[in-house]
Amino acid sequence: MVVENFAFGIEIVTIVLLFFIMVLLVKNREFERVEFDKAVNALLFGFLFYMMVSVINLLQILHVLYPESLGFFGENVEFYVTSLLTASNLVLLPFFGVCLFVSVMFARDALSD
Repeated sequence: MVVENFAFGIEIVTIVLLFFIMVLLVKNREFERVEFDKAVNALLFGFLFYMMVSVINLLQILHVLYPESLGFFGENVEFYVTSLLTASNLVLLPFFGVCLFVSVMFARDALSD
């Protein structure tokens, strides 16, 4: 139970930090050169995917800690959480990696010019 509580706290801190990173990147876009807009947009999109992954992990930990807390999903809450985790691992995490890779490529092209 202690490990799940610790993981729950880490996920909450991760989501808050990702939110602040995204807010600061949006505010920083105003001061960047136009060449870096594509790189920053791809990075923001990647962080959005990672935030969705973190929220899904938070739901899974919440279900482990407090099984009745996700009662609004209905009787099949275990199926929904497992399906969300599977979709997160198979779709959202690779999209996050691709967005980071594209962001680095755009930034490298902007710096080389």
